Amino acid sequence: MKAEPEPRPAYGLEPRVTVAAFSTPWEALLGKARLESAGIEASVADEHTVRIVWAVSQAVGGVKLQVRRKDLEAAAAELAREESLPEIYLVEEGEEVTVRRCPGCRSAELRYRRWSLKAFVAAWLLLGFPVPVLHRRWSCRGCGREWREEEVAVHGRGSEETRA
Repeated sequence: MKAEPEPRPAYGLEPRVTVAAFSTPWEALLGKARLESAGIEASVADEHTVRIVWAVSQAVGGVKLQVRRKDLEAAAAELAREESLPEIYLVEEGEEVTVRRCPGCRSAELRYRRWSLKAFVAAWLLLGFPVPVLHRRWSCRGCGREWREEEVAVHGRGSEETRA
C-alpha cells in the first residue's frame, strides 16, 4: 500500500504592489489605517529601515504602502479621496485648565525648584559632603524672579488674565 503525500499548506503569499510611497513612516501608517478602515488589506514596507537611518529614505524609495494587486485600483481611489481630519478637542467644554503665571511679568514659563543648588554646593564645600536642602520655589524663565508656592497665581483657561 502506497502512502498518500500530505497536502502542502497554503500560506496565501501574494505579491504586493506599491500604491503610494511616503517620506516618513507615520504618513504610511496613516495611509494603512485609512485603507484598512475601508476594508482593504495593506502593509508597510521599509518602515524600520527609514526609522533607523532616516537619511536613506530617498535611496530606498521612501516608506512604501503596499496592497494586493487586485486591490490596487480601490486603494488608489481611497487614498486619492481627500477628507479633512475631524476636529479633536482634548479638553471638554466646562473643564478648566489651570495655568500658573508669574506674579511679576505674567509669564507662563515657570519652573519648580524643589532643591536649592546653592545650599547644596555650600554644604558640600563647608562640610565636605553634600546635603540636599529643600527650596520649594517657583522661578520664572521670563524675568528670573523666584516665588513661593502660595505666591504664584493659578488661572483657568477662560479667565480674563490669561487672555491678556
